[in-house]
Amino acid sequence: MPLLPMPLIDLTGHIDGCPERPDSVAAGRPAQIPMTRAEPGGLDVDVTPGPPVASRWLVVDPSDSRQAVEADEARSDAGARAKASAGVPPCIRVAEVDG
Repeated sequence: MPLLPMPLIDLTGHIDGCPERPDSVAAGRPAQIPMTRAEPGGLDVDVTPGPPVASRWLVVDPSDSRQAVEADEARSDAGARAKASAGVPPCIRVAEVDG
């Protein structure tokens, strides 16, 4: 029986900094990116400025399982990312895609 490809988890969207602290997400980015890349199951992460909104950051964070996404989210929600964007919820889409 052939092995079926494992579904991957594709997390995409954006995070906005608080209007009162537009550089807050940028300030937390240097610490957040290496931690996210080190998470088990994380395949990569890319966080880039998202014009035309000055304090918006576009997020692409594929993982090999929903459990990996949930673990990363739990760590991030308790850390610098949550503090940097407090009061402004992220706009994130999580979907299974064929691997």
